[in-house]
Formats: sequence, C-alpha cells, structure tokens
Amino acid sequence: MCQAHYTYNNLSSDSRKRTKRLFELLNFLAENFIFSYIGVSMFTFPKHHFNIGFICAGFICALIGRAANIYPLSLLLNIGRKPKIPLNFQHMLFFAG
Repeated sequence: MCQAHYTYNNLSSDSRKRTKRLFELLNFLAENFIFSYIGVSMFTFPKHHFNIGFICAGFICALIGRAANIYPLSLLLNIGRKPKIPLNFQHMLFFAG
C-alpha cells in the first residue's frame, strides 16, 4: 500500500484490473464484517434500551441536517454553474442522503 503510487504505474493493464478488484473485494469484506459486528453487538449488549423519542429525534435531526446542506449549497453552486441543478435533483439528493 505504501508503494502503490510507484508500483501501480509499472503493472500491466491486466494486473491493474486484478489488483483494483482485489482491493475492492477486501474493502467489501471489511465493511460487511464491521457492520455485522456492530449489528450483533447491539443485541448482545446487556443494558441496551430502545428510546423511541431519541430515535425519532435522531431522524428529525438527520433530515434537518440534510436540508441545511443540500438546498443552500445547491443555491451557491447554481450561481456559477452553467447547467443549473434543478429543484427535483435537489429533492432527490435530500432523500438519498
């Protein structure tokens, strides 16, 4: 990984593709392991209590944070942008997270 900047350019095109796919696979496996471990540990934690108010407040804060980022930043981008970002695309970005 430390020599990737130097060795990647010296590999053949087939080796580049295989190396890229290998690291994508390792990334996928590591991400799945982490999320599986977090999911299992959530249900095995002995003093875990669900608080519906906290969960709802988290969702509301996430929606407010998305809206506070997507719409003003899109407005700023549309000032200097030739193809403007339409409002329906901004809504899609908001709902996609």
